[in-house]
Amino acid sequence: MGRVLVVDDEAIVRATTVRMLERAGHEPVAVEGVADALQLLRRERVDVVVSDWQMPSLDGFDLLELMKVEGLTAPVVMVTAFGGVANAVAAIKAGAVNYLLKPFQSEELELAIAQALSVAKLRDENA
Repeated sequence: MGRVLVVDDEAIVRATTVRMLERAGHEPVAVEGVADALQLLRRERVDVVVSDWQMPSLDGFDLLELMKVEGLTAPVVMVTAFGGVANAVAAIKAGAVNYLLKPFQSEELELAIAQALSVAKLRDENA
């Protein structure tokens, strides 16, 4: 199980995602936006980031870019209510390791987290 950062501007989505992660045995921490996420990532260990794509001011793509610039390597699962193959491809090309459509089921989230934890483990082994 891992420590998972949830980044979403909607309080209800944050709370629901946190509950799903807790039930799956993870240690979730939640923040409202990109600035708070970056502050937390700079000072605390996080195994996986689950980030909403569309948020006010800075969005999930901004988070991916800023994480790259700062050398923050936690894998990111991008979440959005606006689906489509083009959006999924854009998220993966930007550096996300997975892409979920809202509303998602706990099983979908758990699978995405498991895959992201595998990616993180491989990155650590290769480093």
